[in-house]
Amino acid sequence: MKTARLLPAIIFSVFLSGIFSLPAEAADGVRQTPIVKVVSQTARSVVNISTEKVVFLRQNPYWGVYGNDFDALFSQFSTFHGMAPAFKLKSVGSGVIVDKGGLVATNAHVVNMASTIYVILNDGTQLKGELVYEDKDSDLAFVKISYSKPLSEAVLGQTGDLMLGETVVAIGNPLGLENTVTSGILSGKNRKFYSSRGTLVMGDMLQVDAPINPGNSGGPLFNLDAQLIGINVAVVQYSQSIGFAIPVEKLKSSMDEYKRNPKAPAAPAKPKPLPFKSVFGAPSILGLPYETEPEIQDNPEEYLIRFDISGLDKSKVRVEVDKNFIKISGEYSSGSEEKSPSASLKSKSFGSFIRTIPLPEDADPEGAKTDFQGDSIFVRIAKKK
Repeated sequence: MKTARLLPAIIFSVFLSGIFSLPAEAADGVRQTPIVKVVSQTARSVVNISTEKVVFLRQNPYWGVYGNDFDALFSQFSTFHGMAPAFKLKSVGSGVIVDKGGLVATNAHVVNMASTIYVILNDGTQLKGELVYEDKDSDLAFVKISYSKPLSEAVLGQTGDLMLGETVVAIGNPLGLENTVTSGILSGKNRKFYSSRGTLVMGDMLQVDAPINPGNSGGPLFNLDAQLIGINVAVVQYSQSIGFAIPVEKLKSSMDEYKRNPKAPAAPAKPKPLPFKSVFGAPSILGLPYETEPEIQDNPEEYLIRFDISGLDKSKVRVEVDKNFIKISGEYSSGSEEKSPSASLKSKSFGSFIRTIPLPEDADPEGAKTDFQGDSIFVRIAKKK
């Protein structure tokens, strides 16, 4: 009788043992979702980007301290005078390796004006990067890195066959949280952005509902085949799950342009002016109307920079050379007069400007020479030996 009562319990125990001792392969198969597979195949191609840039602040006794954006806004209504303190601003973004040779794709706004760029690989290795291509219209840029070990590049896909509702995966560095993975669906294609004046700013954007936050900019968007289909660029403020990415076709076009026109050194016999963005960082302008691009020559022994100061009060133009940047500042004035048979109206406006240009790493600011010639200022900066 006792044996009969114990038998069901024994059978039940064996049954449970069979359930909880499933083969490891079966358990992994359940957990190895398509998203997990995408991450495992692409993680080594994703990088974090850290930048440093010199930022000037304008100070006014009535309004306090403002940065570039607020200065530009308020300069439409009045001109600020006062001190212009500077500080180094550090920011973070994301990127993706698109060539094993060390070419990293990101957003132009992530590296714009950066005096120093660091690229952090998936394994934590930090490398110094060089900005070699920048297209503000498409908001794409390439940073070059060198590494002794093999690099893993992303596989480029296409957007022509994308289906609304299909799963997408974003990997990046939101809010400084490295290697963050988010997923969602493709919500829309061919989205367009217009300025307040009705001008097309960017078109053909991919819309996704995968969470994208500050720091995700420049990071990759993958499909479930682990193919790169876009570069994450923006999220609509005060919205929920509305993010956007630049389609991979624009990235391919930028890569082709970069390969056709790599940055080349100037010929020793006859120095050739190089494109502004390929030698120096992008300028920072506080206060208008000084908008003229400087002319830059990359000579074998020195950099020669010419500023056009026509229309400015030359007695109040100042040039300062620091270890990280050139700063040119000054004042301008303009006036007009309108007459009629019964009246005469005269008007005059005054303003000031500050412009900074980050220096390349091989520039030696010690002993920089400044020369005023007519409507131009020439600055000579020797190269480090």
